[in-house]
Parts: sequence; structure tokens; C-alpha cells
Amino acid sequence: METVEEGQNQRKILKLADGGEEDRISNLPDCLILEILSRLHSTQDAIRTGALSKRWIHLWTSITTLIFTHSELDDTLTPCRKTPTSRSDFVSLVDKTLTQCRPSKLKKFIVSTTYDSRFESQVNQWVYYAINFNVEELI
Repeated sequence: METVEEGQNQRKILKLADGGEEDRISNLPDCLILEILSRLHSTQDAIRTGALSKRWIHLWTSITTLIFTHSELDDTLTPCRKTPTSRSDFVSLVDKTLTQCRPSKLKKFIVSTTYDSRFESQVNQWVYYAINFNVEELI
């Protein structure tokens, strides 16, 4: 493995024995990548970020901050985001995500949506989930 520097303002790239290249972010330890993923705008963003590297694909399941935001306005404000527009789709997204996510401790758990009594049992399950992981901040 050799280090190649392209120019003064360009990043260093590691040349691998097989001729491929690996950037410095890919060499970060999992704990730092998890911290970065936990600071993203939403849990959906953290999940999408896993597509950037094979090594990261399942790291999001250990993030310590879970943020779910739903608004019918999301599609008009940010059309490139694939935010569920119906409340039932949003509830399904949260449920599915929580079944896959297993942090050792939960620092923050945020769910932002208009309350609908039809989903009372799911909301109760989300709160129970957060408490089970000793959440520090619940919103």
C-alpha cells in the first residue's frame, strides 16, 4: 500500500495492492463513523449513508441517536428525499427501523409527527423501546 498525493489541496489516497483506492474516511474506526451517522439530520439519512461503503451498510443499526420526522410538507420542501407522505407509511417506517436497530445505549430518540390516536399502540411501543435502551433524551 502506498500513499499518493495528487496536489496541495487534494486529498491523499491510499493505493491498494490490487490497484483500487481507499479514502481516509473508509479507514476511520467504527466508533467514529457511528458518531458521524448519529449526528445526521435523520435516521433515514444515516441508513442511506450506509450505501457508501460495504463496511458501513449495517453500522447504522448501532447508532445512538434516532430521529424520525414526518410532515405532509416534506415532499414539497425537499422533493429529492423519499420521506413517507402518509402517516401509516411513516409509522411503518419507524416500526421497521426499530426492529433492525440495536444500540447499546440510546442517547436521543425523537419522533416528530402529528399525533393520531389510530397509532396509539405503536407510539407506546416506541416509548417502551426508548426506555428499554435507557434513552437520555426522549422527544
